[in-house]
Order: sequence, then structure tokens, then C-alpha cells
Amino acid sequence: MSFESIEKLSTPYPLREYQKNGVVFLTNNQQVLLADEMGLGKTIQTIVAIDILFKEQEITNCLVVAPVSLISNWVYEFNLWANKFKPRVIRGKKPSRETNYKLPVPIQITSYDSIRNDIDFIRENMFYDLVVIDEAQIIKNQEAKIARAIKRLPRKFSWALTGTPLENSPEDISSIFGFVSPRLISKYDFPKDIKTK
Repeated sequence: MSFESIEKLSTPYPLREYQKNGVVFLTNNQQVLLADEMGLGKTIQTIVAIDILFKEQEITNCLVVAPVSLISNWVYEFNLWANKFKPRVIRGKKPSRETNYKLPVPIQITSYDSIRNDIDFIRENMFYDLVVIDEAQIIKNQEAKIARAIKRLPRKFSWALTGTPLENSPEDISSIFGFVSPRLISKYDFPKDIKTK
């Protein structure tokens, strides 16, 4: 996907230049950490990029993992920017969640807690072309059960979104990259080494 192609897209509102760059970056990479500051439209960029990948038949399904407080925002933005998808929110009791994972819908949205509780079922029954994790700083503690579960999700593409500037410790950054691109960054790397990777 090129910048020129992005400019020809039909979107409900014009994308800003940096958002177009973000969409190009996302669509051209399987492993992404998008670390724009809060309020710059990471969700919009991601949804537009997802729409493009579906149109180009690069992916056939996608799982979005977000804090519970942001799930309704993801649904709203999908309805605005790519309303053909009608994303399925996976919540409720475990039998209901397991039934919903198996439904043939292109977009599923769920919470970090659900992934922590359902990871064994997901690994046995599901494979995602794309997994997007929002507020990726949630997995900065690589010893936490949520972080370990997220990294075990079966997937082809791994996109992580965070509005937290990358001024965290090498251990925190290493944990996030354990999802995005395992083994690229070690918790033993120095900050100056991390910047070059």
C-alpha cells in the first residue's frame, strides 16, 4: 500500500497526513508497534488499515483486544469507518464466549481479562490472521498472566497500539515486543540499543 493509494480511499472524514502515513505503515508490516500519543487517532488508522487488508485479501479475520472501557469506542469507530464489518464483541460467561469465538465473523473484539481466561480454548480452536492489542502497556509486565496469555495468541500479524511514550524501562519495552516481534528486543538491552532496533 502506498501513500498515493491512501489518498484515493473513500473515508467518512479526511485523514490527516500523519494518519495516512500510519495507515501505510500498518498495511505494509505484519509486526507493528504504533506509539502515537493519545488523541491522534490510532484507532482510526488501525481500522482503515484493517479494511484495506481485507479488501486486498491479506487477512480474513481479526481479533482486537482492548480494555473493557474502550470496547464500545472500538465498536463505534468500526461502525463509522468500516461499517460493513459489524464487529462481534465477545463477553459474558465462558460458554457464551466460547460460542462467540467460533462464529464466522470477520472482526472480534474482546478484553484482556477474557483473553487471560480463554487462552487455552483459543489456542485449541482459533487462528487469527491479525491480532491488535490496544493500550499495549497493559502487557509491560512480562510475568503477569495477561501478558503471557496475549503472547500465546495464535496469529500471523501482530499490531500493538499505545499512547504511552516509549520512555519505559527496557524490561517493559521488551515485554511489549514479546508480542509484536519476539526475540527482537531483550530486557538486557540498553536503551540506546533499543532505539536502533
